[in-house]
Amino acid sequence: MKVASSFLLTCLPTVLPACSSEPGQTGPAPQARPPTAAAAAQQPREAIAPELKPYYAAIQSGQLEPTREALGKLPLPWNREGERSFLLAYSYYEEKLPQEALKHFARAIELSPNFLPSYYYQGMCALDAGDLATAARAFDRYLEFKPDHPSALFGRALVALENDELILARKHLSRAIELAELRLKVESQRQDAGNDLGRYLARYSDLCVRENKPEDARAALERAVTLVPEYPEVWSKLAKVARDAGDEARAKTAEARAQELLAARGR
Repeated sequence: MKVASSFLLTCLPTVLPACSSEPGQTGPAPQARPPTAAAAAQQPREAIAPELKPYYAAIQSGQLEPTREALGKLPLPWNREGERSFLLAYSYYEEKLPQEALKHFARAIELSPNFLPSYYYQGMCALDAGDLATAARAFDRYLEFKPDHPSALFGRALVALENDELILARKHLSRAIELAELRLKVESQRQDAGNDLGRYLARYSDLCVRENKPEDARAALERAVTLVPEYPEVWSKLAKVARDAGDEARAKTAEARAQELLAARGR
């Protein structure tokens, strides 16, 4: 939900224009890198710096261009320049401008190669943009550090599916499903886990169809529609799989449900 522009007055710290930047820089000239900080810079990090969290929150709230302007004026030490680029990239990702986002994600990784969120979001953005090679590299790098991150596993599986790498797709999808099943047993995570599991099973069904395993595809979809019954796409997949199996009655009920949901969305 978008908030009024006054959000920035409370969320973003006051910033003052700094000294002139060199051409091509995303912000004020960075401070020199202390030699003794080299070892610390090699440690993988996930948490954004505390001083930059308000900017991240502002982007999530929809304050995109004002936050980019504020970030461009913000003086930062050398070891935060990668996170500045990450936040700029993330703002363009939220604005659905993938090419601009990918440019800044690449810069973020160049400046801070151990800031892990840059790889995850670069992978998601590249997948959306159809840049499968970049997506694969980004997800693979992220999974080196976070091998059981469900969304990264799912994203990498989707890249593998697009590249017809079915063994790799099955490996990552199976693990993502396994992790979602575990989360489903935790009361506080049940709703989110159910939504994720439903989506994973829907794409798992695509894999099963490609592997010529129609019964497995149908079983996955029958489970998926109980978890995400509001997704017309899943009902449509079930209708097709049932019809291919000769079960016209189930195909018609699934197709009808998909049409009802689409009509409710005004499509």
